[in-house]
Amino acid sequence: MKPRASHAAAALLAAALAAIVCVPLSSATTSEKADGCGATFKILAPAGSLTNISGRAGIQLIGSACDGDNIFVFDRTVPDTSLHRDNDAPLKVVNGRWRFDDWPIGDKMDPIGTIYEIIVVRAGFYCAHGIGMMPADVRALPSPCPDVNGKLGVRSIQVEKTRS
Repeated sequence: MKPRASHAAAALLAAALAAIVCVPLSSATTSEKADGCGATFKILAPAGSLTNISGRAGIQLIGSACDGDNIFVFDRTVPDTSLHRDNDAPLKVVNGRWRFDDWPIGDKMDPIGTIYEIIVVRAGFYCAHGIGMMPADVRALPSPCPDVNGKLGVRSIQVEKTRS
């Protein structure tokens, strides 16, 4: 009789695991059209096409999003595709606004004139969890996250190192 009980327990466990594994990841990603927050998600400052910075001092970013959104900031040197995560936990959105002091930017050995892209990602629950589990330097975000080269769930600005 014991073998039947263990077979039943194994079958029950297999069914439970199948239910967990079969949750579609696409349902976990941020959909700007579905939730109405896409138009709210913006980088408000700095404004302009290319902002001059000191790599050591960095820059203050100010943006808008919906309260409860998960906001992460990444830097990369243009045209490099490696991403450096700047915040370990999602930024807090309070009254529709978020703020982040992004410093330092780049490497102190980067020459004057280096262009950096600052990428802000609006992450869904599973994306935020994946970002929290990954190392600080990566080539791409986890699969439930938006494509950093796309438009949905991602905003970016470029800055130029004009002084050390």
